[in-house]
Amino acid sequence: MPGFAFTDNLGAITDFGLHFRPDEPALIQHDRTFTYRELDERINRVACGLLAAGIHAGDRVLILWENDIRFVEATLGTIRAGAVAVPVNPNLTEAMHRMHLNDSGAVAVLAGTTAAAHAACFADDERVILAVTADGSQSHMVEHEAWLASSPAQRPEMSSHPEELAWAPYTSGTTGTPKGVKLAHQMLLRDAQLLSQNCYLNPSDRVVLAAPLFHMNAAACGILPMLFVGGSVYILPSFEPATVLRTFAEQRATYSLGVPAMFKLMLSQPDSELARDYSALRLICCGSAPMPPSLIDRLTEVFPNARFVEGYGLTECGPAATMNPLIGPRRNGSIGRPLPGFEARIVDYDGEEVAPGNTGELWLRSPLCTTLGYLGRPDEDARKRKADGWFATGDLAVSDEDGWLYFRGRADDRMNVGGENVYPAEVEAILTRHPQVRDVAVVALPHDTKGQVPVAFIVRETGSDLDEASLREFFFTEGPAYAHPRRIHFLDSLPLSPTGKTDRRSLTRQARDTTPAEISGGPR
Repeated sequence: MPGFAFTDNLGAITDFGLHFRPDEPALIQHDRTFTYRELDERINRVACGLLAAGIHAGDRVLILWENDIRFVEATLGTIRAGAVAVPVNPNLTEAMHRMHLNDSGAVAVLAGTTAAAHAACFADDERVILAVTADGSQSHMVEHEAWLASSPAQRPEMSSHPEELAWAPYTSGTTGTPKGVKLAHQMLLRDAQLLSQNCYLNPSDRVVLAAPLFHMNAAACGILPMLFVGGSVYILPSFEPATVLRTFAEQRATYSLGVPAMFKLMLSQPDSELARDYSALRLICCGSAPMPPSLIDRLTEVFPNARFVEGYGLTECGPAATMNPLIGPRRNGSIGRPLPGFEARIVDYDGEEVAPGNTGELWLRSPLCTTLGYLGRPDEDARKRKADGWFATGDLAVSDEDGWLYFRGRADDRMNVGGENVYPAEVEAILTRHPQVRDVAVVALPHDTKGQVPVAFIVRETGSDLDEASLREFFFTEGPAYAHPRRIHFLDSLPLSPTGKTDRRSLTRQARDTTPAEISGGPR
């Protein structure tokens, strides 16, 4: 379906803003602003610099930039040159960065300051023909600003086709070794179009991003749709709740996105931070976990003009695939219905569709917005990419009679408790109903007789004296006895992964270390 947008090349996603708003801000960070005209020139300089170095169409370029507005020019400049952007967490070890370099087959490295030393090491590799870093102190390295100044500002010829590979992010590795995911130009352009249409994004909108830019949540749901419509993006170096709140107010932000854990941390800030003027904020998009009604109620008190849009997607499919509409019918707790061009089905272990109301694995299909596959992993391709274009997400969901979808967690997280299927998300939803529970996460522990049992981690509301016995009794009145948490741990806050999601691996280790043997190993 080429031609559905004003460009077929993802590297030119800024062209709407360049045409209609050339001197308006595109990217902002602290005291630095790039207009659409300035950003276009910088993207061109990156593209021309890569081409002059000998980068060819289809070559991979490793992007190791921290949360800096220059991440955008490095990534889109790579794509505008016809190469493939491979953004990776800059905070990883040198060994992990080398793994990504080798696995992707990258022949160039563009780095900020955080990973500059790693880029300097890779510059000596025979395969690497160019290494550029923002750190001018690195000897024998090309410095980013000097490199740009030496490159032409004119746009190079763009010959990429919409079906070709443009972006190859790596999955977070929460279910195993990180995998490079092949995303085409048309996939990310179509996703930006769908999200901006569903959420009525326009040139007057401004999003504040504190999530890691290398992650597709920030890129596909923040940077790309906002640049697609000619809006502006304010980038923070990291997620610090009080700073995010202050920036919302100071920048008159209209749009925010994140995961529930991030918004819960915002609500834990002092009243002085929560009392700022957030009247401009009209839209909050949330994914990765359900938004409990109690959380939405508390957020509405702080952000009175904001509407909340829950959705679902994954790097390999979407990345936004289902959403509630901003305007129109919606169902709280639902991840919405498939966006136009998407189909969804819920299947059992044998790949057979289940009836509404039954939990199964979510499969998605889209002719434009499905990955081209994984880098160098044909076995994974065969496992996830099914017949007739369906993609097996590995996530559990349930559909109601009207086609609204409800997220139930990862299939890998499903536990068998004495023959009963128990889903962490369902246990969490029950515990969240307690008025003194601010946040919750449930993990599985092995059990000698039950097979597995749930263990819960709870963050109490400020001033609460809620104890384990009381909360367990509450669960018995609200949910099935077989699913009750066999142990409840109380924390000041839940640990977060680098992408802002609850770090379930860390909690599982903590559960194993702190749960008594008579609970984790004996009959219950």
